[in-house]
This record gives sequence, C-alpha cells and structure tokens, in this order.
Amino acid sequence: MDELHLIELAAKACGVHIERRGDVVSIAGDKGRAWDPLNCDNDAMELAEKLRIELVDQDWPTYVEVRTARGGVVRQFMLHEAPDVPKAYRRAIVRAAADIGKQM
Repeated sequence: MDELHLIELAAKACGVHIERRGDVVSIAGDKGRAWDPLNCDNDAMELAEKLRIELVDQDWPTYVEVRTARGGVVRQFMLHEAPDVPKAYRRAIVRAAADIGKQM
C-alpha cells in the first residue's frame, strides 16, 4: 500500500474529508491546507487523539507499538525501517488508523 493510500484510509477512519491533487492531500474546504500525518507531527497527533490511539514503547529501540480503543488494533512498526523515532511514531499511528479505515 502506498503512502497516499495510507493517508486516505486514515482520513476515512477519523472523518477528515480530503482532496487529492496528484501527490498532495489537503483538507477539503480548508483553503487547501495540506494534511500529511506521515510527515507532520501535528497532523499525526491530531489523528491519534481523534482515534484514541495510544503510543507504547516496547523493546526500545527495536520497535514502537500503537494500540487503539476502536477495534483493539495493535500495530507494531520496526524502527530499522524508519530510524528517525518521530517518523516511526507517525508511521505507526497512520498504519493503525488505516487499519481502522479499511474496516469501515
């Protein structure tokens, strides 16, 4: 699954209406404000808050784990895939949200 598809599914899960223009995703009706929880800490934290996704460090620094109250999704993300810790957290949040979006 490519990054844009992950973002679209995450948006679906949290009820964010988005517009996609090429490789850019923006919030519909918000004057084209970009929405990119894979690369923006604020967007990722907003997504985690809306979906009640909890970040849990397990076996640090091997992987991060996220849990969510909706559906009990547990997602692990290996840090060797993204050695940048904030990036790993954002990716784990978006992947968990995309899992929720798939189930909708």
